[in-house]
Amino acid sequence: MGRLDEFTAMLERVRPFLEGQPFFDMVEANLKSALGDHAGALPFAEAAYADAPTNQFAVGALGRALFFLNEFEPMLSLRWTFPGFKVRALHYLGRVEEASMLARQYFEATRVPDPVLLLMANAGQYEELMQFVEERWSSIEEFNKGQTITFGFGNPNLLHIAKACLETGRHLQYELAMKLTRAEHDKQRTQGADWAVFYVMEAFYWTLANDQDKAIDFLQQAVEHGWVATPRMSRMWPLLKPLEGDPRYEEIQSRALQNLNRERVEAGLEPL
Repeated sequence: MGRLDEFTAMLERVRPFLEGQPFFDMVEANLKSALGDHAGALPFAEAAYADAPTNQFAVGALGRALFFLNEFEPMLSLRWTFPGFKVRALHYLGRVEEASMLARQYFEATRVPDPVLLLMANAGQYEELMQFVEERWSSIEEFNKGQTITFGFGNPNLLHIAKACLETGRHLQYELAMKLTRAEHDKQRTQGADWAVFYVMEAFYWTLANDQDKAIDFLQQAVEHGWVATPRMSRMWPLLKPLEGDPRYEEIQSRALQNLNRERVEAGLEPL
């Protein structure tokens, strides 16, 4: 919800009682990541993970810090329950077959489609994505009703489906996916979603809606909230490719890379 000042004050109240415990280190790491201080998050995440290497909250804290520092190889060694970050990193590193196997194994075990849809959309496998959905759900509405949507993260699955519909000429399904996505984003915004990741999801939506100005406005908000990215944002987030070449977008991309390299240097890493 972006209420980071309140979050910070709460941590300070309980610090005398909990400081040094793995759970507290994990929470402190997550706060620093939310503030865009990924270099500052790293030592707390490493401490939490060292004390509790099988705890998925500790794994997640360290994985996020490494991911946003663009340290993809080290994060792949972590044993994540949810493989979304791993799938994204493997695809970025060109290891698409590994990413696909991991995503499909997770779907077979859990019936959660998120990593599969993420990979297919990022790999440009749009017809395969639509076949995957159409073979398992009778409609986009049915798919959407069965989702577990996390507050503050938008509706990424429907964004991937909307992109696939657009690229494969399924125009009515595209319009429906966009309508349902808009409703979910508006709902989350009304509930108080206010942080970088939500603004990136909004940028994806408005890129798909062919409103580049709005998309770039939301990307600017994301960067102002401390968002970092890969050296070329669209390599990790292909939904943003239509924005490339726009001077405002290129300026935001440059600022995001400056954020990333500042964090990498503070963490003792080489800039990219």
